[in-house]
Amino acid sequence: MSDEASKQSALITEEPNGVLREGVTNSRIILFSCSAYRSMCDSLFEQFQSGSGVILYRMGQGYARKLVEGVSNLNLPTEETIKIYQRLSLGAGWGNVKIKVTEGQVPECTSYRSAFVLRRKDAGSTTCYFFAGALSTIARSLVRKEEVVVKEVECEAGGFERCRFVINV
Repeated sequence: MSDEASKQSALITEEPNGVLREGVTNSRIILFSCSAYRSMCDSLFEQFQSGSGVILYRMGQGYARKLVEGVSNLNLPTEETIKIYQRLSLGAGWGNVKIKVTEGQVPECTSYRSAFVLRRKDAGSTTCYFFAGALSTIARSLVRKEEVVVKEVECEAGGFERCRFVINV
């Protein structure tokens, strides 16, 4: 890891006033449980049914915009940037995320023990909509393309041991 990234080693710091910050971009963070996230998703599905997946995907995209901005300001090489995103994902409790961008191959991401799995019959067999949206914004910055769509092709909700996403550029 570069000197700049290794200087910021604490995943989460707490200020005396109760404000929490993550250690890479120094952004203020909030914490809430997976059950609270799922409860919010349940409310969305009750109100918007199949449109909930699109709403969660777009929320993920919006969430990641500021994250990408902060990480991009570090001006790190792509490999280091990927490591930062993986570390932030693990530190945020999102699961063990691995992003793979190889020249000439379709970029992909895997997540073991994803925090975003929804086990609802009306949600489908791939349900990590929020994470897929966040990943699309992150992928746009990594591959430097405007049009990036992330599709989840395997999900723990569908009986797989991991969640796997392909990044279409």
